[in-house]
Amino acid sequence: MIEYIIDILKYYGLTADKIGPAVFIGFGGWFLYKNLRTQIGGLEIDIRNLEKDLKEDIKDLDEDTEKLDGKISFIDNRVSYIEGSLKVGYTKSASPTILTEKGTDVLIESKAKEIVEAHKQEILDKILADPKPTNAYDAQEKTRKVIEEMRNDSIFLPIKDYAFKKGIDIYAILGIISVYFRDFVLEKLGFKIEDCDGE
Repeated sequence: MIEYIIDILKYYGLTADKIGPAVFIGFGGWFLYKNLRTQIGGLEIDIRNLEKDLKEDIKDLDEDTEKLDGKISFIDNRVSYIEGSLKVGYTKSASPTILTEKGTDVLIESKAKEIVEAHKQEILDKILADPKPTNAYDAQEKTRKVIEEMRNDSIFLPIKDYAFKKGIDIYAILGIISVYFRDFVLEKLGFKIEDCDGE
């Protein structure tokens, strides 16, 4: 049988000196292919594992960022609440009391300025009702009292919602409104702002 195979190989011109290198090259190529395929397969697995790890790391980072954002928001709300409770940061005593930049921001952001401007005459009428203020200081105090008494009026609901969402004491915002509206009242009564002594 072996002799028959050798004869067939000789017939086709395939002698031992030609078959040896062909077998060696063929086997080497097959071995190289199998080895490279295994390494490429392993590399693909490594890449997939790396991609999975990266996705998990990014997800963890997103969750940590959300938690950090929540903590920052909580701290910001607590600071606003403390400032609102203590009524600091929104006004400053400058003989008379005036709004700070922060107070002006709250006045605008809470829509308080827009609301009191829309109901200016109604508020003014309550301030000028008996007993009518006879000096700048009394006008200032009457303005504060009227604004605080109006806190439960429907026109103040958006301001109360804002105070709740921001964690600011409603009386702090009412104080801001009082200082803002006081200047209009003094002008209507012909008093000077500088005359608001005795604070």
